[in-house]
Amino acid sequence: MLTRIRRLALDGLRLFQDERLELGPPPSGPDLHLVVGDSGTGKTTLCHGLRLALYGTTPWVSAANVSLPRHEAADGPVPATVAAEVEAPNGHHRVERTLTEGTPDGSGDASVGPPRVERWGDDGPWLDVEDAETAARGLAPPETEAILVNDPGLQRVAQPTGWAPIAQGLVSAAAAARGAPDGERATPSDCWAEFRTHLERYVDVVGLASRYEVSVDDEPFGVAVAPADGSPAGRASMATGETIRFGLAMTLAAGDVAGVPQWFDAPLGRLDRTARTGAIAGLEAAAERRQVVVVPHQGSLAEHPDLRRAAATEHRLELVDTDRGTITRVDDR
Repeated sequence: MLTRIRRLALDGLRLFQDERLELGPPPSGPDLHLVVGDSGTGKTTLCHGLRLALYGTTPWVSAANVSLPRHEAADGPVPATVAAEVEAPNGHHRVERTLTEGTPDGSGDASVGPPRVERWGDDGPWLDVEDAETAARGLAPPETEAILVNDPGLQRVAQPTGWAPIAQGLVSAAAAARGAPDGERATPSDCWAEFRTHLERYVDVVGLASRYEVSVDDEPFGVAVAPADGSPAGRASMATGETIRFGLAMTLAAGDVAGVPQWFDAPLGRLDRTARTGAIAGLEAAAERRQVVVVPHQGSLAEHPDLRRAAATEHRLELVDTDRGTITRVDDR
């Protein structure tokens, strides 16, 4: 079971050239990290890089995603390397994968190589793990991708079909994560009661609008949202901001059941000030128990009164903690 992502290194992936994002433990307060930057500065690429490192997947695995400047200077295929350092109950690990262009001219799909997994020895240094595939799956079972790296805003697309299928998927992912340390799988039904408890708490914290009622039934995967006035309006009538907030509450609840860190590529700019404050409260509540990393679209959290950001630097992104912590940045190494 994953507990913390402490470093993400990217080399040759889109804008990133031999750069590392450090996510050390905060000196005080929750383990909450926010990465802010203007559009096109690489925020979403960080999330895709983490998915590549841990799972070997990303929505845009293609030659076009390998760094253009390096491609222009090369005569053959150009590789991009991503690596994530993970603090897990069974030790500190580093998972690395390489993305390579399919053809020298940059056309066609790229391929993702097998993982290389290293474990920090009792007395150091890093030691190769022999069965890297098994080790990588133990650190990040494929099912957990749905809750470890996600965009709660995407759930608004599936929302008209009902929230119960989404809940079932999230609880199934949480069950897979819970069984990862010792190879024994929990079942979604085993996790349902705990998920329900967490969800009800996050709905209160995040604060859905009063015109909606949330019901979570005892029957497994019974989750529904309906207009509070009893009108026959369909599910699709739920406002976009409310679907984002409820999707966030559901995903945070699943993360609590799984005990994994969570990275949110979050469209929080779609929320008004009150809704954004509720979303941040939910993220902070989750970060009291585990690591939460938020990559808000278009730097939407940068102007929130509870946050601060450093002055502009030569770097594309800034890693921002709440006022209880400190501000660092993406380092060139």
